[in-house]
Amino acid sequence: MGCFDKTTKSFSTTTPTTPKSIKALESSLAPAAVDLAKTPYESYEGERVAGFNGDQTQGFDMLRDLVGNQQDVTGEAVNGIQSYMGGPAQNVGTERVVDEGGKLGAISDYMNPYQQNVIDPAIQKIMDATFDRKKQLDGIQHNAGAFGDARHGIQEGQLFNDAQETIGNVSGQLLNSGYNQAMGLRQGDQQQNLNADVTNANFNEGQLSRQFQGAAALPGIQASGFSSNMDQINALMGMGQQQQSNTQSGLDVGYEDFLRSQEHPYRGIDTLIGAMNGIPTARETTTTKTEPNNSNAGFLGSLLGGIF
Repeated sequence: MGCFDKTTKSFSTTTPTTPKSIKALESSLAPAAVDLAKTPYESYEGERVAGFNGDQTQGFDMLRDLVGNQQDVTGEAVNGIQSYMGGPAQNVGTERVVDEGGKLGAISDYMNPYQQNVIDPAIQKIMDATFDRKKQLDGIQHNAGAFGDARHGIQEGQLFNDAQETIGNVSGQLLNSGYNQAMGLRQGDQQQNLNADVTNANFNEGQLSRQFQGAAALPGIQASGFSSNMDQINALMGMGQQQQSNTQSGLDVGYEDFLRSQEHPYRGIDTLIGAMNGIPTARETTTTKTEPNNSNAGFLGSLLGGIF
């Protein structure tokens, strides 16, 4: 390559340019963003949490009363069961019919107080019959001329002996009948007393059994009553919970609306920024013209000038 060879150079530059409409928007958006950033914090003045309503408050009061006034039947139940366990064995006493001084009393108490009224007339009749027979015997002896002799005495003595024997037999039979009747009555009372003792023993045992059953049932009855009351309280609390949830939903809606109002300016700015970013940017291209390279000619001229 000679020193006078022709050398050229060229280049181009492309520069993006912002449309004027975008520049105007940017100039107004920046101060608005600064002002928005300087906006002081605004607290939410509305209620955020739904309080307890009347149904819930009533349920709380009922629960307090139920727990506070709940009767503790554990001690009563334990005492009842211990009383049943420590109950004495039932005892039925007996006594002989002929034993006196017990519940049956004396045998004479069972004798018919009017028995003598029966015996005396019977004896009187025997004696009347004896004296009638004596008169007849006296008449026979008198007619026979033997009245007052030994034979008459023997017959009269035999007559009275027979009368005494008859009186003894009749009295003995009546007394024996009365005694047997008294003993029968006494034996009946004895059986009734025995039956009463057995019945009372069964009653006592039944009372202890009822006491045990009642003591054992007390906790269950208490638990059932508590459960029934709790069902009512839970129903009331459930209704109150629904009301509270509905109220809370309303409060949440108000708070969410407040948040949306606070975010609205920021969303507007974000929307403008997004719109700006979506607008195509204009591009400007600058091309430098091709020019000869005269650097060698200048060097030559300088050289020649130095010579001359």
